[in-house]
Amino acid sequence: MTEILTIAPKIRIGLRASELRYRRLFETARHGILILDAESRKIIDVNPYMVELLGYSRNELLGRELWELGLLKDEAISKAAFAELQEKGYIRYGDLRLETDLGLRCEVEFISSVYDEGDREMIQCNIRDITGRRAAAKHLTHVTGDLATASADYKRVVDNSLDVICQTDVEGLFVSVSDASMRVWGYEPGELVGTQYRHLVHPEDLDKTGHAANNTMAGKPTSTFENRTVHKDGSIVYLMWSAYWSDEDKVMYCVARDVSEIRNAQAALEETNANYRHLIESLPAIVYLAEPRPPYTSIYISPNAAAFGYSLEEWSERPDMWLSLVHIDDRKGVLSEAEAAIRAGGETELEYRIVTADGKIHWMRDRGQVICDDKGKPSGWQRVILDITKDKMAEAEQKQALAMMQQQTT
Repeated sequence: MTEILTIAPKIRIGLRASELRYRRLFETARHGILILDAESRKIIDVNPYMVELLGYSRNELLGRELWELGLLKDEAISKAAFAELQEKGYIRYGDLRLETDLGLRCEVEFISSVYDEGDREMIQCNIRDITGRRAAAKHLTHVTGDLATASADYKRVVDNSLDVICQTDVEGLFVSVSDASMRVWGYEPGELVGTQYRHLVHPEDLDKTGHAANNTMAGKPTSTFENRTVHKDGSIVYLMWSAYWSDEDKVMYCVARDVSEIRNAQAALEETNANYRHLIESLPAIVYLAEPRPPYTSIYISPNAAAFGYSLEEWSERPDMWLSLVHIDDRKGVLSEAEAAIRAGGETELEYRIVTADGKIHWMRDRGQVICDDKGKPSGWQRVILDITKDKMAEAEQKQALAMMQQQTT
């Protein structure tokens, strides 16, 4: 008996401690707690968070029925919910809306359970405000949808791009390749994924291609890079590359544009120019392109102009080189005829004497054409100058012989 009397106070102390801990949790919980009498369905206790959530004072909440707060106002739902609660002792709803005293609506998660307190049946309702969580979920769904749309848009761009869009890893293996690979290299994307990009590079361009790739992976800025690759049929494909290395993804993102048509056209043009230059330089005449105004500075003059005794460098350095070679007695007439023809934008046909560097006199026939820009303004004077000294000497000899014959007959 003594032991029972000794233990009883300890039990009472333990119960008071337990009640105190419960009360502290009840008061400080960051979700709403309502305590209802199961028989009357009226609120008999409410924690501070619930007061804050609903916007009602504690006294305004006490004595009210649960349905007056905006939860399960529908009578059918209310009866069904209570029937479920009575049967299971527990119900949970995750998509309820509460309306506060100020008319604000919030989404809540509602959990209700039945427990006995002595001979009295009680209901505890835990209500969590999930408005922020729902908003975040909706935002995440929206963002996910945007990402899916962006991903689909990106895929359409990649699949329809005329440029090859690809990724390579640190070992130089293709991770992904766009459909343009079939047009550019003759290989399906699936044939290239997992293979070395170097296998496509022209052997003579392997070193500079590897050097450019290493610089990109090292983070050195590279704008564009050009190399030759080999098509499946063995033909050469010229590509202009743009690349970026991602340390995060450990891949190199690359875009390769086929510039073969441009490079082949350039090569053809260079060949044509070389042939044209060879033709010009093999002519016995001097081809001369000059500015369309005195002193008619040379823009281009063929190498055989060196026959006058002056190097091509001297022709480039001295603006009045051609005019200075024209015999002083012919210079005024040449200038007058040239200026008149250039003003008219027509052709020129001149004959004059040239004094070479060693003091010899040569006769020249100079035929030219004024070149005009798209506005009709003279932009150049293109000429072909032929040395006719031998013709002039033969003509002079012929005249002299004719004069002697006339003297003999008289």
